[in-house]
Amino acid sequence: QSILLRIDNMTAMYYIRKMGGTRSRILNRLALDLWDWLLARQLTLTLQYIPSEENKAADLLSRRLLNQKKNWSLNQELFDYITAVWGKPHIDLFAEKSNAKVPLYVSWEH
Repeated sequence: QSILLRIDNMTAMYYIRKMGGTRSRILNRLALDLWDWLLARQLTLTLQYIPSEENKAADLLSRRLLNQKKNWSLNQELFDYITAVWGKPHIDLFAEKSNAKVPLYVSWEH
């Protein structure tokens, strides 16, 4: 099985492609965690860069959602189902204290 990851951030692509890096400890750890997760599930990863000019709609929507400052969260039943199939993540990359699904999380504002 393979996963296609489309990214509009060259730094993120570099860290993932090189399985880590030296400038950011956080990005290094995230890249290593991603590869550990992929290897444990025997998945392959294909990276595809999306230039900003081709990603305007997604950028606009994500910025609009971020600017709304609403505390969005994945439905708990859906989260439970997904984690039963794929395993529980070690880190929640899109959370705040009030909606984190696992103890270790990254918050946009804090």
